[in-house]
Amino acid sequence: MTFSAMIDIWQDRYRGARAGIDVAKVCQSDEFIQKQPQLEIEFSTLEPLSKRFLSLVVGRDRGQTAVEQAAGASLCF
Repeated sequence: MTFSAMIDIWQDRYRGARAGIDVAKVCQSDEFIQKQPQLEIEFSTLEPLSKRFLSLVVGRDRGQTAVEQAAGASLCF
């Protein structure tokens, strides 16, 4: 997944929740544009960890360490 794809998902979720926030406007703000390079770095760092965690939570992976197995067993739904 790319950072821009994540932004699209974010926009879709807010629209679905009728939160009244226009992500497109947020993405055009000076603050967002200034912080976007750092956000993309942080996203690329966190994405693999998030995928691993979610695979444990949804039960697709049993985990390779005792901690992962415990997390998967306690959080899987």
